[in-house]
Amino acid sequence: MQQEQLAAETSRQEALARDLADLRRAIGGAAAQPAATGAALPAGSAPPPPAAPGASPSPAVAYTPGRGFSLQAGGSRFTLRADARLLGFSSSRYLFNPGQPLIVSPKDPDASYDLSAQQSTVTAAFQGPKWGAWTPGAFALFTLQDNILAEGYSFTPVVVYGEISDGRWRIAAGQNIDVFAPRDPDNLPSGKLAASGNPGAYRPQFRVERSLGGAAQAFGGGVQLAVASPITTALPKNLDLARLEAVEVVEDNGWPNLEARLHLGFGNARERAGGRRQRPVELGVSGVVGQLGVLDNLRPTDPLTLAADRATVNVWGAAVDGQIALGRRFGLSGELYSGQGLGEYMAGIFQSYNRRSNQAVPTTGGWAQLHAYLADNLRLNLGYGVDHAQDAGAFSLTLNSAAFANLVWDVNPWLQLGLEGNYRLTTYDVFGDRNAWVVITEVLFRL
Repeated sequence: MQQEQLAAETSRQEALARDLADLRRAIGGAAAQPAATGAALPAGSAPPPPAAPGASPSPAVAYTPGRGFSLQAGGSRFTLRADARLLGFSSSRYLFNPGQPLIVSPKDPDASYDLSAQQSTVTAAFQGPKWGAWTPGAFALFTLQDNILAEGYSFTPVVVYGEISDGRWRIAAGQNIDVFAPRDPDNLPSGKLAASGNPGAYRPQFRVERSLGGAAQAFGGGVQLAVASPITTALPKNLDLARLEAVEVVEDNGWPNLEARLHLGFGNARERAGGRRQRPVELGVSGVVGQLGVLDNLRPTDPLTLAADRATVNVWGAAVDGQIALGRRFGLSGELYSGQGLGEYMAGIFQSYNRRSNQAVPTTGGWAQLHAYLADNLRLNLGYGVDHAQDAGAFSLTLNSAAFANLVWDVNPWLQLGLEGNYRLTTYDVFGDRNAWVVITEVLFRL
């Protein structure tokens, strides 16, 4: 029985390490790496003396290149890591925004070059001592970008949550990545094809998860349920009091959104190139339902009288995602979705409702990617994503797509170099098609 409990706890710890690595990769584009088991002693050094009987062990501090610092004391562990990331963008036409190319500008072609360190990150993780059968923990990820459309710098929490788990059940509360449509492509900018076929952001939420199967079994997966804020913190929310007649205010309608996902893995997990551990086939289905409250066509007296054109927008979305391992070095992954009012989920090209009809904007889209590991530290990714918004109203965006190819080289545990070619096409209902070529370079130091 003790061996089974130990195996279950070991499996949970490995799953947590993979989840944290996946989350860092989703934000920073870093390759998944196996969890470190500890730092080696310098050559010729003696092992530390054993603790005296009855004495508490001294806190152990370790630094692992590329993985940051860890502090272990008693049954608790704290880790801290920083990624300094510089991206260069050379484009044939102006895009919104320069440091996060998402949408091609309708302006005449105007080549540009930008450097951005906004997507640098700081991560911290804590795992506390066991409380009966439960283990508490916390995770935080900060970036230098206030929101996905911001051009300035700001030290901003992207993910901050606490959790408790017994290896089967997990409860988490705080700001977290969406349960709806969580899979991401492996391109260099942290936007990960947002508004170009990849929905999903981050927001305050309370979630409950139940794992199925086990890491050592030929079948595994889990069920996730979340009560979440309808409004994401990944998009700007500014109220310009000098231009009230042109302002739209999108807010919650007094109720949280409900998100759910079922994900399944088939076949035994195996070691793959790049230090990954993956099942042959993984599938997921997810959904979201909720409402938005919209205040539009405001007048100068509205903040006092609360008289405005108010509408309720029904929000729903359904998505299917998956990945297939084609041997040790190759693989396919992707995601498809459909829904309406999903602007707060980075879909519908950020458009939730039609400002003339006050009706939700329907949207469909998805992305697909092929990856190939040329070596354990060198991978090639080819992908395409598209977001198609319908009935979005006058001066709206109807289609936004992106094709990309990149080469990512992990030179060593603390240095990553990347090069990406990106072709983007944005279709406006008034201006027609606008396209741009973008070349992206990356230098990433894992501190």
